Amino acid sequence: MKYQNRGIDAIADGMNARIDGIDAIADGMNARIDGIDAIADGMNARIDGIDAIADGMNAGIDGIDAIADGMNARIDGIDAIADGMNARIDGIDAIVDGINAGR
Repeated sequence: MKYQNRGIDAIADGMNARIDGIDAIADGMNARIDGIDAIADGMNARIDGIDAIADGMNAGIDGIDAIADGMNARIDGIDAIADGMNARIDGIDAIVDGINAGR
């Protein structure tokens, strides 16, 4: 019986060594997964930063659009003033024409 126990002990030792090897492989794989997760977290942080930059740029564009809208309204006002001035000039021209016709 003593001989058989030594054989079983050797098999058990070999199995334990294999299990230890498998555990080491699993630990290495888990470390790699942790590294990949860290890379993914970094990439997500960069994407969040890019999104924040894009949001800022869009807000700037909205501000520029608002300025342009205000400028267009002012231009429309200036055009209306010019139209009014032209109408007055036309009226003055008509008066002058009437005076000249009466001479």
